[in-house]
Amino acid sequence: MKIEKFTSWIKVAHKYTRITWQRNFTPKLNQEAELIFVMVMADNQFHIPTEFYSISHLNHVELPNNLRDESDIKRDDLFLLNDQITHKFDYFIEYMPKKTPIILMGHSIGSYMALKILPQLIENGFNVVKLLCLFPTIEQMAISPNGLRTGGVLQFFDKHSTLTKILLSWLWLLPNCFKRFIVRLNLRDSLIPECVVESAMEIVSSPVIRNIMHMANNELQIVKHHDDNLFLNEYRDRIILYYGNEDKWVPANCAEEQAVRLGKTCVFLDNDGCEHAFVIRDGEVMARTVVSLVEQFLKR
Repeated sequence: MKIEKFTSWIKVAHKYTRITWQRNFTPKLNQEAELIFVMVMADNQFHIPTEFYSISHLNHVELPNNLRDESDIKRDDLFLLNDQITHKFDYFIEYMPKKTPIILMGHSIGSYMALKILPQLIENGFNVVKLLCLFPTIEQMAISPNGLRTGGVLQFFDKHSTLTKILLSWLWLLPNCFKRFIVRLNLRDSLIPECVVESAMEIVSSPVIRNIMHMANNELQIVKHHDDNLFLNEYRDRIILYYGNEDKWVPANCAEEQAVRLGKTCVFLDNDGCEHAFVIRDGEVMARTVVSLVEQFLKR
């Protein structure tokens, strides 16, 4: 059965934010729903799970021309990691029901965001029954293989923002057909879902790329040492960390160290060879994995 999907723009703390939603589901109007899944993604991947109620990061997708004069944020505004974390919490406060059980999921830096807002959500009366962190980047990002490879480049282009803006200024000239060609050329797999291609095409934009680099550089500076405050004892039993076997955004032995700290019932290791960006090729495999991890809540 095909689920009808719609896209709209709403204000979250007076800032226009794009949402993708199903015709028959709007969270706060469904107080009697048995369970709600909320996923916090990394970068522009919010648009990929097409059958979810999803919310964009600030300025990680272009604001339509007709809304630019009404928005509290400008096209070239750059947002840090903490800005995006606050934005997600504000969304919950304004749009999510409090009584309905919520399974909160985070992917990559989205896991860090979700861990940050978990105590605030519970303290504000939200019924978060589980937090599932998929391929979490929650410590030592800068010394991970990808952190070492990209850190210098991100720092340079973020520091020289005017130069970066000039270098990317021509992207608006590209027609969508050419953006699609660029994306397909880089992904190199004809079987990749169309929704993944569409989401990747949206990244080919000067303000979006600059915001992604700005936030990624900030992540490498902030997400360093293990933070016990992310795993408060009173909420620890609600948290699951699911690590990749060869995740280039996570330093070696990180999963083992977390298992020692938190216990093996809290930390799992992927055995299916899924990539960090699993939505590209391993979506079905990870969907089955997620179901197995939260199955007890689905049977209620």
